[in-house]
Amino acid sequence: MTRSTTVDVVVVCFESDPDLLRACTDSVQASYRACGVDGSILLVDNASSTPVEDTIDASTMRVLRMDRNVGFGRAVNHGVAASTADSVLMLNPDAALAPDGLARFLDAADHHPRSLVGGWLHRDGRVQSDAYMQWNFSISRKRKRDRFAAALAEVDADVVVVEKVCGGALFADRALLEELGPFDSRFFLYGEDADLSRRASSQGIDLLVARRAEIQHIAASSQKTHGTLVERARADAAIRLTSYHCSRLTSYVQRMELALVTLAGVVAGGASSASRRARVARLGQVWRWGLKRDAPPFTP
Repeated sequence: MTRSTTVDVVVVCFESDPDLLRACTDSVQASYRACGVDGSILLVDNASSTPVEDTIDASTMRVLRMDRNVGFGRAVNHGVAASTADSVLMLNPDAALAPDGLARFLDAADHHPRSLVGGWLHRDGRVQSDAYMQWNFSISRKRKRDRFAAALAEVDADVVVVEKVCGGALFADRALLEELGPFDSRFFLYGEDADLSRRASSQGIDLLVARRAEIQHIAASSQKTHGTLVERARADAAIRLTSYHCSRLTSYVQRMELALVTLAGVVAGGASSASRRARVARLGQVWRWGLKRDAPPFTP
């Protein structure tokens, strides 16, 4: 049965693993067919050294190539702006959608209008609880993670209210996304979904996860080849998030904790030299921010 609501799927690529990207787009095409949903896959190529259409067969997709790496959030915004569908699903290039995934997202959105709906992200059968959790400090994240994951694992409801929706698998009405931004382009990589979630929640927009919209996610695949860039962007995003949404004192304490945790990890060892260099790169962002309330957007 064909559904009248159309859905475009926005996938941002940057030096993406061709096998993972192919698995991602194949899963979306399969879900379009299984669910009777019309729409297009929009591949936003964030200036990869090899154009994405030279790595996979993108002949049935729309490819939007950026002239430079503008970051995840801005690339997603470009894809959403180019969409003409009723709804949009943002999907990471290392994520695979279940055959009934689009139908599950649409069902959740039908029953919960004016909401942001996340997919059920898991790897090897374990839910990725960080995708739905808000935190300001590394220590509070560590203490909260296991308890939060255990609570999520016990949930059997079709739709679950969460603290945060993840940009790696996020479904919403296109007009609502455009109303929200959707992402603040000052976030280069990481943190943009946590910021969106806080802004949306403050406006009374529900943050939900469609428990049956299962997403197989190979998390942190970019960490393997772009570790230093990822850690620098992650640190900037963490500081930016608390600076925009918390008191100055909280933000300053968070910067101090970030520096101390980074130094402790480097001193403790147990990681490769490349991993240690990537961790140390966080300190440059702490120094760049200093005691400022805002800082220029991070650039690679």
